[in-house]
Amino acid sequence: MRKVISVIGNSLFVLLILLGVLSLYTLITSDQNQAKPPSLFGRSLLIVLTGSMEPSISPGDVVVVKQSTFNQINENDVITYRNGADFVTHRVTEVAKDESGSFFKTKGDANNTEDETKIRSEHLTGKVEWVLPKVGSIAEFLISPIGLSLMFFIVLAIIFSDKLFKRNKKIINEFEGRRVENKIIVKFIGIIINCYSYFWDSCLFF
Repeated sequence: MRKVISVIGNSLFVLLILLGVLSLYTLITSDQNQAKPPSLFGRSLLIVLTGSMEPSISPGDVVVVKQSTFNQINENDVITYRNGADFVTHRVTEVAKDESGSFFKTKGDANNTEDETKIRSEHLTGKVEWVLPKVGSIAEFLISPIGLSLMFFIVLAIIFSDKLFKRNKKIINEFEGRRVENKIIVKFIGIIINCYSYFWDSCLFF
């Protein structure tokens, strides 16, 4: 039982650490003041703030954006691009050309009209590879004062529970040891009594 609880506690502890690291990384990469979001293994994590891509992508989701070149993007792909001070994640509706070269026309799935901005190679961040539902909301909560306090108390509870189980195990082992000692003493006394009875009966017989 203790082993099962210990495994659960250790798993929760590792999960909290991973969530904390993921939350911090997601918030850093979602910084709108950066020209290009930081990437790890060619991928960036960005928190979705609006509902322009619903129902496929909702506010609070995290999109995993793979760095891509202009030629790697096709019509109907969902891309993330830089538009002024913001990162925008919309779907490519058309690959078009004008006198300045090729560009993408984009549109949010929930919007009625296409975006006015022509998305060229220099605006492109990459192609959305995965969507992690509500991970952004969880990340923002974990970094908040309430979330940090909750993680702190959970870690304390795991540590305290482990120490408590170790202490109880020690007490149980000591108790079991005393029971074994008592059984040995009782058996020893029983042997002595049996020997004495046998000797007494023999004396009476003679």
